Amino acid sequence: MERNRDAHARARYDRSRLSQRNRASGGRILFAASTRELQRDVGDVAAIEDDGTLITEPNAFDLRQRSIRFEPVSSSAYRVVAGNAVFDPGGGDRVFLDDDDAVLTQLGFVFSFFGREYTSVYLNSDGNLTFGEFDTAHTARDLGRFSAGPPRIGPFFADLDPPSGRVAVRRDPDGVLFIWDSVPRFEPSGTLEYNSFSAKLFTSGSIEFSFGERVLAAQSVVGISPGFSTGGITAVNFSDSLPLSGAAGTIVEVFSNRFEVSESAVARKFFENHPDDFDHLTIFLGFDYDLGGNAYAYEINVKNEVRGIGLPVEDYSAEYGSNGRLRSLLNMGTLTGVGRYPDDPHQVFLGTNSTLGLMGHESGHRWLAFTPFQDGLQSSYAILGRDQAHWSFFFDSDGSVMEGNDIEDRGADLGIQRFKTVGATYTYSLLDRYIMGLVGNEEVPKTFLVTDTYGTLKQASSNPQVGIVFGGNRKEVDIESIIAANGKREPSVHASPKVFRQGFILLSRRGQPAQEDQIRKVQRIRDAWVRFFNEQTGGRGWVVTDLQPTAGTTSSRILFPYFQGDRDRYTGIALANWGATPVDIRFTAYDNSGSPLKTPAEIINPRVITIPPLSQIALLAEQIHGLSLEDVRNGWIDAGSTGSHVTGFFLDGDVSQTLLDGAVASDRVDTSLYFVRIGGAARFKTLVNVMNPASVPAELTLTLVDQSGRAISTVSRTLNPRGRLAEDLTAVFPGASALQGGGYIRLTSDQGVVAYESLDAGVSTLALPAQPSSTVSRLYSAQFASGRAGSIRYFSELNLINTASEERKLEITLVGNSGAPVIAPGNPASIRIPAGAQYLARGEILFGLTDAALADSLVEGSLVVSCDGPGVIGDVTFGDPSGLRFLASLPLETSPASHLVLSQVAQETAGGSKPYFTGLAIYNPNAAGVSVTVDVYSEKGEKTGSAALDLPSANRISKTLPQLVPAINEQVRGYIRLSSAGGPIVAFELFGDQTVDFLAAVPPQPISP
Repeated sequence: MERNRDAHARARYDRSRLSQRNRASGGRILFAASTRELQRDVGDVAAIEDDGTLITEPNAFDLRQRSIRFEPVSSSAYRVVAGNAVFDPGGGDRVFLDDDDAVLTQLGFVFSFFGREYTSVYLNSDGNLTFGEFDTAHTARDLGRFSAGPPRIGPFFADLDPPSGRVAVRRDPDGVLFIWDSVPRFEPSGTLEYNSFSAKLFTSGSIEFSFGERVLAAQSVVGISPGFSTGGITAVNFSDSLPLSGAAGTIVEVFSNRFEVSESAVARKFFENHPDDFDHLTIFLGFDYDLGGNAYAYEINVKNEVRGIGLPVEDYSAEYGSNGRLRSLLNMGTLTGVGRYPDDPHQVFLGTNSTLGLMGHESGHRWLAFTPFQDGLQSSYAILGRDQAHWSFFFDSDGSVMEGNDIEDRGADLGIQRFKTVGATYTYSLLDRYIMGLVGNEEVPKTFLVTDTYGTLKQASSNPQVGIVFGGNRKEVDIESIIAANGKREPSVHASPKVFRQGFILLSRRGQPAQEDQIRKVQRIRDAWVRFFNEQTGGRGWVVTDLQPTAGTTSSRILFPYFQGDRDRYTGIALANWGATPVDIRFTAYDNSGSPLKTPAEIINPRVITIPPLSQIALLAEQIHGLSLEDVRNGWIDAGSTGSHVTGFFLDGDVSQTLLDGAVASDRVDTSLYFVRIGGAARFKTLVNVMNPASVPAELTLTLVDQSGRAISTVSRTLNPRGRLAEDLTAVFPGASALQGGGYIRLTSDQGVVAYESLDAGVSTLALPAQPSSTVSRLYSAQFASGRAGSIRYFSELNLINTASEERKLEITLVGNSGAPVIAPGNPASIRIPAGAQYLARGEILFGLTDAALADSLVEGSLVVSCDGPGVIGDVTFGDPSGLRFLASLPLETSPASHLVLSQVAQETAGGSKPYFTGLAIYNPNAAGVSVTVDVYSEKGEKTGSAALDLPSANRISKTLPQLVPAINEQVRGYIRLSSAGGPIVAFELFGDQTVDFLAAVPPQPISP
């Protein structure tokens, strides 16, 4: 924890120092890069060469025989000037201080310091004065302790040994002088580093430091601080930056005889060329460097928002160049050399540790191990060992990489040999995984701590070691005792992330670019670490190490505008992760007012679900949020993804499996949209659905338009931030039933919204997204069916709306599966649609075919709609021509694509009350033939089947999935990828039951792999 504290203080110090240097240079770049790039990505490794700001040179103490004066200019700021005082050790009353000791000294006057008044001060052994409380800790005398402790005046904050020198207090007429004369640096074996200096507190509130000829300790901090990490840090070079006006916060200079790596500066440099969406940064050093404190590697907690894991809630991410995303930074130290990381990351070389174990250990410190447990009536830290940041040697940690041991209890009758350590530092235990947010508390088994140990010299802070036997008493430790002492983990496993993005950095010295073998070594570590983390978290946790986001893919935000139902209706959701990296999907359900759903009490909201690479989930939205069909739900779902390679759609269905249809989900929002179909009460019940995903209100205008383009009625609504309008058409427009199924709704909004309509005919339902105006002059549908196929009859109805401000001429061609226009009296059909008007016609009427309800054969194919200008939109609806059963609807396609994903598979020829089938239709709109590859994946990411199709120009293929891909006979869940070589294609998938009681048509989603 002390290292974290100092790292954050150093980050502020380095940032202040760099800012001052930039100002001194007139804003010019301090170190211009040569033709050699100082930062480059090689695979998954960011090779960064120091530019003079990442590795600071030694700062030797240079204030001998000088003085510094701090003059208050306000309650929070000082003017710092060079003084003219000469160090004078004479006189005064000697104060006898031991090592790490303090004495309270009365000043004899009121002294004002950073706006507060004091009449006494603690004189501490280690070259400093503190107000309110003493500071005699044995921890490092570093900047973190200097600024985070009590209000402090530090003429020379260092590890000193007063008994071997002289400390005195001299009272002058104008103040009190505190003298350290010939006080050596503390060193048990003796030292020649003697130090002479003083600090004077004036009755005026000024402070003066004076330094003698001998000030020899190499490491020290000089300055003043308001304490408790308040006011920031102002870095000062006391030897050449004075006078300095208006200095605030901790005003300080750090002296050191060694060069220092600034992790915060490295992180800020990394974020100059990489996105701010990394949870962890891992730095390896391509040069020899002593991390200090006997550390082999260490972790810095940058931000923690998790409660119940023994860490404070805090955020220092801004100091590291992040806007709140970065949680942890690992400094893994020197990469190569004697005793450093072996070429094989799995090789055990440091006690019980391998490179992967060390990576697991340092990465684990983002959460672990800081938790006490409840022992009777009090909280106990006995399960913790070294620095109270690791598991105790005597804690059965199940071989955790966070130390402790896997301890075997061989029976009380064995006495001194009862307990034996049988494993260490190879995995994350279930307790670890709970604290990391990867499993629920119900999955964590009981474990134990050995107390009153005997028969061994090991201590709680000892490093793990296999094969050690000892006696003692067994104390049970269960997860309830962990929770009792720390509180419940928040967020819980249901809402915590499982995928962590980790950037790997190889830092090299200035003028010494990273060597290729070093980069390859870091890459090997990275490759093995990704697998190790997933395996040792039981498949619950994932690491993603891509340095740059993949451009041109699907959105990382998926909006489901529909989440409602009752005991008979449900909302289904399918999401396919077609990418090579895992993703976390964070589902947040909102009610129509824009508030997150909070009822019933058992609701899981938000909910995080991980989709592994190439995998898929298909769940009821009710399942996602832990609801039953009896629970009230009427709202929408915002699903945020950690990756940009997820496609999805949603379905509205009923328990009896007679109603089903759906629409794709994405992040697209628009300010102008059209509900292209409406139904009067006699034919359809129409749900008008508008969702505002923004954080500000949306002002809506909805206009009901008849088929001629005449506005019938206009209403205005205000949608709350994240609110939703979900009303029956006749509630929005009371006179809508008079339109008898024709007409449409025009929607405008001052904020981008998502809109969707559901039409319920009682025996079937169909769903359509509201559409923006088209910018193209040619539209397609890969679906047209009219007539009889076996015992089933189909009709197709074409719905077109001209959103342009002028009339549009259209030619509509029905193209057969073989690529030739279907021979029919009205094919192609030529029509005119006035500005703002709607054209609505059954296919057999449009093309002069036999009535679909009477035809003895089936006419099928694709539709090509050619317009004399943009602006035409619409859909094709198909189903039973007589009873309006198994209706489904598809928007007309405006943008054929070469790479498509269909996010669900439901192919089940047996089993269940109504086995499903999945059908595919693919149309080639190009003048030349295309080759189409159909790849089918299971929900677990396994490729279950593949087919290659040659599709000539204008040809269409429409078959069930087993007909296209014979390897697929029985598969429920999964997804389909379509890839076309030679030109873009038009496609859709169709779900139905084997008796065709319902159909659901869903367009694909284009991707750019």
